[in-house]
Amino acid sequence: MPVRPRKILVIDNACYITGSLTSIINMAASIGEQLEFILVLPTGSNAIEYVTAAGLKVYTIPMLEISKSLKSLNYLPRLWKNTKRLLQIIKEENIDVLHINDLYNMLGCTVKRKLPLFPVVYHARLLSTSYIATLYPYFVSMIKRYADKIICVSAAVEKDIHRSSKTDIIYDTVSIKGGEARKKGLEYPEYAQILYLANFVNGKGQQYAIHALKEILNEFPEVKLHFAGGTNSDADERFRQSLMNLARDLGINNSVIFEPKVSNIEGRIKQADIVLNLSESESFSMVTLETMACGVPLVVSDCGGPAEITDQGHYADLVPNRDAQAAAMAVKHILKNPDAAKERAKNGMNFVHEKFDPHITAKHMINIYTQIISKAGD
Repeated sequence: MPVRPRKILVIDNACYITGSLTSIINMAASIGEQLEFILVLPTGSNAIEYVTAAGLKVYTIPMLEISKSLKSLNYLPRLWKNTKRLLQIIKEENIDVLHINDLYNMLGCTVKRKLPLFPVVYHARLLSTSYIATLYPYFVSMIKRYADKIICVSAAVEKDIHRSSKTDIIYDTVSIKGGEARKKGLEYPEYAQILYLANFVNGKGQQYAIHALKEILNEFPEVKLHFAGGTNSDADERFRQSLMNLARDLGINNSVIFEPKVSNIEGRIKQADIVLNLSESESFSMVTLETMACGVPLVVSDCGGPAEITDQGHYADLVPNRDAQAAAMAVKHILKNPDAAKERAKNGMNFVHEKFDPHITAKHMINIYTQIISKAGD
């Protein structure tokens, strides 16, 4: 009689397609048929179609994030109601492991209280400097108490939550295939197209890019900066408008182009001469990884995960956080030394395809799932 694959129930708060959701989908694809992944998303999530298109079954529950709804009187009743529904799904689907895809979702802790021996894995994808900074110590203490294993996406995250016997570092992986580095790019540095690939969310650092461009244009007046990203709230729309206003106030609005959210990330990155990423806090940074995987020169802020992905700035320009002038200097150096920049990017491409191989991550995750399932059965 064939042995059924172990089932992993992944809980993700994504109301739209996020880097963390994409990472877990990539991991599921890498593991293949050895494990069966089932997703639970918030009711009404715009990411449902994306997940089902990847061939995964999806349940929905009306989640609230404590990080955004701490003062809501509905939070605790909703938490326990959702816990009850999760327990039903676990029983109906014969789930082997509950995997919570970020540290601020307390459903893993409440399930563990009801089922003390049931295996629970938490993925830690945020730094203590992120938007949940005030509540970060509380979340960490809770998941350390209840989780069987805590997966940190970088050494920076593990440092923030403090290494323990429960923590392990497993990097997100690159879904872009390896290959030859681009033959084109930076052919005409004086007309370079700089790409900033990020949704318009306060904290993603686009304002620093605009200030950096102001300085770059003094030496390279034909350079253009392209922002490519979407908005998911009124606050995001206001932030996007503030960036437009900033470019206008600095007199460089004709050099700044605002594009919609990109569906073909690899294709858009490969159209750019340089990618700029000046986020203020990144536990990992898929944009950094994807840019390097495409062999495109990169200037990125030293804000957590990017330091590890770039090998401490060996394969890309790692500039101080929130420093527009340093970013401008790095971009100008690339424009003045295009051949060296392209060679460095090529070496970086080879580095990330080796270090962030999805097969390595898949093997590591399978071992963790197997160990905690075995421990629960003892």
